[in-house]
Amino acid sequence: MRLRSALLTALTLLVVPLAASARVQLRETGSTLLYPVMNAWVAAYGKVAPDVDVATEATGSGAGVAAAESGSANLGASDAYLTNDAASRGDLVQIPLAISGQFVAYNLSGVTGLKLTGDVLAAVYTGKIVKWNDPKIAALNAGLKLPDETIVPLRRSDKSGDTFLFTSFLASSAPHAWTVTPATSIAWPNVAGEETAKGNPELLQLLQNTRDGIAYIGISLYEQTAAKGLGIAALRNRDGQFVMPTKAALQEATSRIGHVARDGRVSLIDLPGAHTYPIANVEYAIVKKKQPDAGTAQSLRAFLGWIIDPTGGNAPAMLDPVHFVPLPDSLRGLSRETIAALR
Repeated sequence: MRLRSALLTALTLLVVPLAASARVQLRETGSTLLYPVMNAWVAAYGKVAPDVDVATEATGSGAGVAAAESGSANLGASDAYLTNDAASRGDLVQIPLAISGQFVAYNLSGVTGLKLTGDVLAAVYTGKIVKWNDPKIAALNAGLKLPDETIVPLRRSDKSGDTFLFTSFLASSAPHAWTVTPATSIAWPNVAGEETAKGNPELLQLLQNTRDGIAYIGISLYEQTAAKGLGIAALRNRDGQFVMPTKAALQEATSRIGHVARDGRVSLIDLPGAHTYPIANVEYAIVKKKQPDAGTAQSLRAFLGWIIDPTGGNAPAMLDPVHFVPLPDSLRGLSRETIAALR
């Protein structure tokens, strides 16, 4: 009996560590635009693969890329594709996950249905338009009673994919008015009264608390923005039409994707089409091609493969609540190839 008890004790000591080590821990960090749907993906995937734990953190796209490069995270989420310099470092690849967008919100009591253009927004964010009833804004919004109040431009302070999207739209739609090269972090023109915030949720809160403010916000916070009673502007697209950031308008932008680089870089900013929303975007996973071990690599391949699957993370039930749309087949096929090569 003593021998049997000793054997059982020894087997228990062996089995428990093996069972514990069977769980795989993955870490994701980055985009605050992607963060809400990433959390939904993780919760749903936990039912598919209960032995995989994915920790998430909203730190901004720039921090996500840096974490993937350093190896402190397995997956960096970014609204911006990699720069040539970043792509050449750290054995990094970018994997399209889904299609998102961005909207321009404002805090103007009694004003709804505001229309804006890239030229006007560039003038606001360079300090050339300072009043809400400026003639250039009034000309776009006949019938609206615009206040004689000073505009308060709000923007991101962190390295933000949303800043990259917004400045990309300004550079494309108003190249003479906006001459700063788009990036996740730029040298902003000095505008009196401007305010900054870190991350989409903080920027939304700042806008709610800032009378006469204006801000650019990731589309995953659309419902929260509307619920706070803030206005969402219709933006003029390349064809001269004012378009709201609806699912149909994002799908129209997605349908007009042209050349896609083999490394996954593609822009959906300011594409043609009467019904196309001008600030659409590809959301990326930034990962190292070589992971710490085979088990981690396999789990990462499975998780990312599930995210891009139209019956998994790209299903309408997953994307509709955050106003995302699925990847087109061309991008999904490229993502599958890149995921399969992870080791």
